[in-house]
Amino acid sequence: MTEIPGSIEGWPDQDLLATAHAHFGEGADSDLPDWLRFLIGVVRIIDNRTRQASEPEQTPAVFFLAPHGSTSLDGAELRSEPLLDNGLSELGGQLWFVGPVPHNGLALTLPEWPSDAELFNRIEREMAIGDLPAVLFDPRPDPPQLRHYPAGLADRDRVQVIATGGQPINVDRVLEVVELAHRAHLEKPRSHPEPARLWQNGPKYRPKRDAEDRIQNILRIALQAAFPATVVREEQPQTSGRLDLEIEEAAPTAATFIRHALLELKVLRSYTDTGSTVSAGKATEAIEEGLRQAIAYRDERGTLASALCCFDMRRTHSGESCFEPVVTRAGEQKVALRVWPLYGTVDQFRRATT
Repeated sequence: MTEIPGSIEGWPDQDLLATAHAHFGEGADSDLPDWLRFLIGVVRIIDNRTRQASEPEQTPAVFFLAPHGSTSLDGAELRSEPLLDNGLSELGGQLWFVGPVPHNGLALTLPEWPSDAELFNRIEREMAIGDLPAVLFDPRPDPPQLRHYPAGLADRDRVQVIATGGQPINVDRVLEVVELAHRAHLEKPRSHPEPARLWQNGPKYRPKRDAEDRIQNILRIALQAAFPATVVREEQPQTSGRLDLEIEEAAPTAATFIRHALLELKVLRSYTDTGSTVSAGKATEAIEEGLRQAIAYRDERGTLASALCCFDMRRTHSGESCFEPVVTRAGEQKVALRVWPLYGTVDQFRRATT
């Protein structure tokens, strides 16, 4: 499970946004950027190895996103491991070169594992592979750690620390990630590629018609990056409807799943994308519907926690007072309520926040 990063800067901005398109492709992660599929795959390799090994790993290992090895290592003897993901391969003491979906890999064994400083220096200077996206598995701390370097080990400060060992994922941690994604990618307009843009006409407070879908896609990738040992599912069909986002994880000791949290997302509007006025009562209706959905889907799926997340794209933001009609019932049903303002222009953002 991941520790919540202090900022979202460790997640490659352009990859995240370019992938947050309006309609996802087939497969659980086929539409995710390669750096994220690589991270998820390495986390699963470590989990499988932890379950299969009779003794825990003692020596660190480094995984590189380089499916064919590295041209800088010409002449080095790389061992092929075609079933790397089955949990039977010893991982420690080796540099692993894998693809975005690391079922197999190439390994370079280091007979004597160097000190941390020597390891980084050798990778950067001797091997010249410090720019390859990397995950360093370190079994020495308690619990063991994975350190994700999306820009490679040469950029040592850009790192996401992931602690293995089954720390619980609760709704507060999930909402912290949503808060980070809001600040980094949603709160005010940026130079996003078209599929991630939220505003049809920001100065006139007109969101994109599918703004909710676009927000959902950005949050899915942000949550998956924050919790790489899980699967963040979207648009799961239920008898009672179709939920927006759910964080699911394989249980460590049984052939079942832990459904940690589900999020229902609602966009509050003053205008449609074409400029038609949306009545004030529509926001209340959307919030009431979202609460009903958060309760029904959670109870139907046996999810541990649920939250209603509203993104306020109206001309005038009302803050948490928008929840007044439902706050009592949400408290009784233990549904978390959060609202975040979104601004159509940088000037709107400055006026509201200074």
